Amino acid sequence: MSIKLDSNNNFIILQKIALCVTFAIYCIVFCVMKSATLNLRISPSIKDGIKKAATIEHRSIANMIEILIRRHCQDNGIVINDNLESNGENSNG
Repeated sequence: MSIKLDSNNNFIILQKIALCVTFAIYCIVFCVMKSATLNLRISPSIKDGIKKAATIEHRSIANMIEILIRRHCQDNGIVINDNLESNGENSNG
């Protein structure tokens, strides 16, 4: 049985393959990377503000907070070592 595809169908198949490969790489990276949990209390107005900022930048609230912390550290000369094992931290904070 042979299936003949035109160039448009080939393009769609290649797009789907690329999407699958991208997802597989994301899963591998996500499984390998460690993350720490941080629980904090903030005022409702601050929470609302971070929620709005995250929505504008198409980010999750957690990612938006991480970005803001990274920007603050960079602006103030604070080095963030992304390798958790090398700086003695564990995933519990």
